Amino acid sequence: MVMTGRADSEAELFRKDPRPPDFIEHRRYASYQAWRQLVIGGHIDHEQLVGDLLGISRHVHSRYAYTYTIHEVLPEFSRMRLTAALGDVIALLPMASAVRIPVEEAVIRLVAFFGPVPMELLSDSVLRTVFSGIRPRDVEYAGSTDSLAALGKISVSDTRRLSHVLREVPDAQLLCAARLRRPDLLEAVHAAFDSTDGAWAVSTYLARDFPPPVDIPTPDSPRMLAGLVTLAEGMPGDTVSHGLFPSPITKLARLCLTSTGHYPPAQVLDAARSAYDRRRPYYAHDAVACALAHPEISAAERADLIRHLSGHDGHGRAAHGRRARKKFWRIVRWGGRQL
Repeated sequence: MVMTGRADSEAELFRKDPRPPDFIEHRRYASYQAWRQLVIGGHIDHEQLVGDLLGISRHVHSRYAYTYTIHEVLPEFSRMRLTAALGDVIALLPMASAVRIPVEEAVIRLVAFFGPVPMELLSDSVLRTVFSGIRPRDVEYAGSTDSLAALGKISVSDTRRLSHVLREVPDAQLLCAARLRRPDLLEAVHAAFDSTDGAWAVSTYLARDFPPPVDIPTPDSPRMLAGLVTLAEGMPGDTVSHGLFPSPITKLARLCLTSTGHYPPAQVLDAARSAYDRRRPYYAHDAVACALAHPEISAAERADLIRHLSGHDGHGRAAHGRRARKKFWRIVRWGGRQL
């Protein structure tokens, strides 16, 4: 039942004006906090909570909507009550005329703010939108986007259904999902790539650090190869669209492609030799690793490259700074194990 008394009456202002809470508006912010405590305590009945969440859904398009988020771990009773109300709201949203963004995006934001929820409450189109919104840089920072925040609050019990949904998601986004290191997602991604041995090897490899502590796998399907090419965003040493320097998954994708001979050896070697040039926008450790792993670059060429980059060559271009030199020598030691 609805709690009566002061706490409930204090929440009424927020119910009437459910825009994202702003502490500058002291009375409305205090009203939101009162409503929030009612939710955490499980003191709002189902119908009222559905109405409250529908009111909030009209404002999830706001750039400040993240302030709705309830971060606390709720008591089981309160969590079940909030999940049940959220499920009804998700079912009602397609018929709600006041939502100002696509329904799928509104659902994703509500899940990110008020989840967790079981996957069964979400339509295939919502799940596709969640996974399609994952980008290489995002997966290094859990919760950095609405898609990742929502995905972290979706529990997956039916991996077969999810794998069918994922077949319609771009290949590169599927590979990004593998980096989240969730066994349920890895299983679904593996199935979406037809459950081949190569798909499992590449998916688990992309969840590793750079340089990887495991053997570089060989992609065994055109789809997986296409996904790696998209993730790589160009040659080793190239800047990327999602940031100045490539994220770990992009470096790993370039390394995987290099090991198959995908890149011309001369271009990889040139990129590696200029990896620490002061004019470069970033230290291209990925280009060095790719040169040491390329099957068409000889041992003599690799040794010459290391000499060139280590400072032992008067005309060389050694890395500047302790961290860069430390990373360079770690890659050299890693490269020695690839021979």
